[in-house]
Amino acid sequence: MRILPILDNGRFVFTYELIGFRCNRINKILIKIISGYSSFVDYLIFYQEKEPCPSTDIPIYAIEETKTDDSESRNTGVYQRCSKFVYFDIFYPNTCKIMLYNLHIEQKEEQTETNIFGTRMLLTLNVEIIGKIIEDENNKPFLSIEELIEFKNSMRKPPPGNVPINITKNNDTIFVSGRLYKSGGLSHDPNIGALSIISATLRKLGWNGKIVITKHGLLQENIGSKNKFILIANKINILIDGLIIPKAKQHREY
Repeated sequence: MRILPILDNGRFVFTYELIGFRCNRINKILIKIISGYSSFVDYLIFYQEKEPCPSTDIPIYAIEETKTDDSESRNTGVYQRCSKFVYFDIFYPNTCKIMLYNLHIEQKEEQTETNIFGTRMLLTLNVEIIGKIIEDENNKPFLSIEELIEFKNSMRKPPPGNVPINITKNNDTIFVSGRLYKSGGLSHDPNIGALSIISATLRKLGWNGKIVITKHGLLQENIGSKNKFILIANKINILIDGLIIPKAKQHREY
């Protein structure tokens, strides 16, 4: 098979055609390079004759791909990509979501606690995981808020000086600690992903009370209305301790 660029009067139109395959149900496969407004997954799959219209057509699959394994980075392989599924779900809640591990190295024999925790949250949010071997006892969604909190708080703590992600339930409020400040603003990508999916999973499990992020390290001037975490916070009602979250203008299209 080959992937060939499509030209229109000699100009590349950011579209390729996959050549050299046969399928009775598919006439041709086109691959188009696109860019979203924020926190965009790697691939959107449509099954239709005409080019998708962003305002009316719904993808059948949303795929996020990583080549990173536990042996290289615990956070990048799970947390850093989690916010993409949370954001995507705002627009297409019924689309099949897939986390694709396209590993080019041998997978680590035992999953780290971080990997297990992230995997189980993805499964709770109905994200299918492909390309990674998961032990049966780790291949199951969380069934309750208490189970999720107990699992997270029992995990090994980071070295002294780091802010651990801990979850505390107190009456009608759940407090989640986690540093969000980095490089002069709200840009701590692994923790943005971790706190996004923890909050989304708590909502999925039925939590309707407050979710407050603590020990975040942010000042009010660090928060802008266009940041992906603020967009997610607006949608699923996350609060940041001591700060006012601006009202983000929701994009009409993904």
